[in-house]
Amino acid sequence: MKILKLLFRPYTSAVIIALMAIVNFQTVAAQAPTLQITTADSTISRKITVIDIETMLPISNVNITTNNKFTTHTDLLGRAEIKHQFDTITFRHYNYSAEQLLFYELTDTMMLFPHHNLLQEVVVTGIGPDLRNAMKKAHENMLSQPVAKGLTFDFGLLLDKRARRDRKHLKRAKEVLRDYDLQPAYKP
Repeated sequence: MKILKLLFRPYTSAVIIALMAIVNFQTVAAQAPTLQITTADSTISRKITVIDIETMLPISNVNITTNNKFTTHTDLLGRAEIKHQFDTITFRHYNYSAEQLLFYELTDTMMLFPHHNLLQEVVVTGIGPDLRNAMKKAHENMLSQPVAKGLTFDFGLLLDKRARRDRKHLKRAKEVLRDYDLQPAYKP
């Protein structure tokens, strides 16, 4: 009786549809294998497409080498077929970084990274003691320079309209912020 009650609940139709979708997905996945095993001559045939990871376009003339010295190249559509059993496989192209994979890591589509996005080595260092001492000396020398007292005149600033406009904007922004700070806090 409980099973019949569960079947007639409104949400069970969604569950049944979801289960049917999962079963259909599993049967579709089982129908489209990328690995073909022929028992007559016990060879393994694997079809691979090599594409650029940025543009998703196929890459032609990629050198594909397996650990047992089988070598092939991709065609104009980036496709290649490997008819021999292997443990590791290497993809090489002069514009892309080389990739080496194990048999179980390989999928039917291989994506290669272009060289222009790769950094060989990045070294991050802090300020060394010599540079720090040189910076301190330069700062002390700057502070020890005489400062002009009184009124100074800069003809360039007189003609610079952008600096005048920026000073006006800064003054207005300070006024708005000061007025905002003086307003009483809102209490609900």
